Amino acid sequence: MVETARSIRWTAVTLLGLAAIAPAGIWYIYLFTTETPGWRASLDYALSPENEIRYLFVLFAAGAMFSAIAAASVALSKRQFVLRMLLGGAVAQTLAYAYVGAWSLVLVSALPLWWLYKVSA
Repeated sequence: MVETARSIRWTAVTLLGLAAIAPAGIWYIYLFTTETPGWRASLDYALSPENEIRYLFVLFAAGAMFSAIAAASVALSKRQFVLRMLLGGAVAQTLAYAYVGAWSLVLVSALPLWWLYKVSA
């Protein structure tokens, strides 16, 4: 089967969407399924100086936002420079997840890399 440029682009968009949903899901689970009085208290604690892993919450939020914006940009942009910058950002995101040891997110964020490469080439 021969892949067209359009199918490669939409595969990258779909996988970037999945890469946005995974860290956003972690945030959702933490904020809305914990036993604290409400989501606001959970958010306050997640980002407070007392929380030793608050950097993870910031990284997950940034990763979800980047992946969502990247998916929209790949769907709409035709400029090679933008697509190459998105590829570089996706690689950096994958490396950041690997650095903190979030291996399931490494897998999810590494999935669109090949298709991003093919779109940006």
